[in-house]
Amino acid sequence: MGILLQHTRLVRTHPGLPGLVLLAQHNIELRRLLEEEQAAYKRKLQAYQEGQQRQAQLVQKLQAKVLQYKKKCGEVEQQLLEKATELEQERLTVRDVFLGGGVPCPESPQLGVMTSRLMTLQIQLDTGSSQPEEESSNELENALIRLEEEQQR
Repeated sequence: MGILLQHTRLVRTHPGLPGLVLLAQHNIELRRLLEEEQAAYKRKLQAYQEGQQRQAQLVQKLQAKVLQYKKKCGEVEQQLLEKATELEQERLTVRDVFLGGGVPCPESPQLGVMTSRLMTLQIQLDTGSSQPEEESSNELENALIRLEEEQQR
């Protein structure tokens, strides 16, 4: 604003310079607009950078969840394989008892223990692996939804 005051003084002392005052006022107004636009641009840039940082953090969390999910799946698959092998061995043992050294009588403790063990293993195989996989899948889906929402912002 000091420049405008100087130009106003010049016009008063030199009446032929009113065009300079208008140019000075226009110049000052353009500088003010430029500063406002620059401030707005800096705010937008900062908001964009913060959004990028949040998105990068979400991606890192999602990658960690995926690795955790893969590890858990591997563990569950290993347990399933072990249980299937154990079940198959129990089935072979039961088959050998029935086909081999005679059929044991129904009251036989050996048959009762084997039957109970077979039923327990079958239940574990049927129900044991689906629950953790379902929970991990839900967590992964929720993380993907959050990532998409963040990208839309």
